[in-house]
Amino acid sequence: MSIEEQSRYFCYNLSAEFQATPTNNGTLKFYIPPLRSNGFSDHYKQALVKIKSVQIAGSTTNADGIIPIAWGNIGTTDIDYCLGGLNLLTNLGTGNSGFIGAKSQTIDDNDADGVANFRNRYGVLVKPQLDSVIEAGAQKVRPMAFTFEDFSDIDSCGILCGLPFGQFLDITFQEAKQGIDGNIQVPVNFKTGARIGGVGVSVTIEFKLI
Repeated sequence: MSIEEQSRYFCYNLSAEFQATPTNNGTLKFYIPPLRSNGFSDHYKQALVKIKSVQIAGSTTNADGIIPIAWGNIGTTDIDYCLGGLNLLTNLGTGNSGFIGAKSQTIDDNDADGVANFRNRYGVLVKPQLDSVIEAGAQKVRPMAFTFEDFSDIDSCGILCGLPFGQFLDITFQEAKQGIDGNIQVPVNFKTGARIGGVGVSVTIEFKLI
């Protein structure tokens, strides 16, 4: 591969922690630097994007390995372990990727409110890593981490999206079964449902211009 071709590849390692009282209300925001002059910014309006890996695990508040990761809706004390996984959603528009999800047993072209279930949005499904814990005197299965890995070649598996450079990349999490119509999920205390901080999040996103 020539230097000219290699200059079209970009890799960013994004890391953050949820805070108990964030200003972005459950949204992780990362500023992606503008393209360099040799990045062909005048020639391309879209890029191939691929999230390679995601790791969500306890770091401070949830430092003890027996404490499960629980999620809740902003402004409530609901507790949800999201055993079916989390949708990691970005604000990158695309016509080549989307999410379908509903809590009903019938998923067709319309949901209960008459709105199509399919939503164009780039993101990935982050799966729970399960372990058994003792809760209220009983042994139950709970997630201790949420992970995603995809080390396939971006040239063959990347998703065509609008250029993210020179703007904020927003990342939110929602319960997988609700598609992208559910409420934004944030880490909560697994006993009380109160919002907590210190759940580490690291995301690796690889970009390639085409």
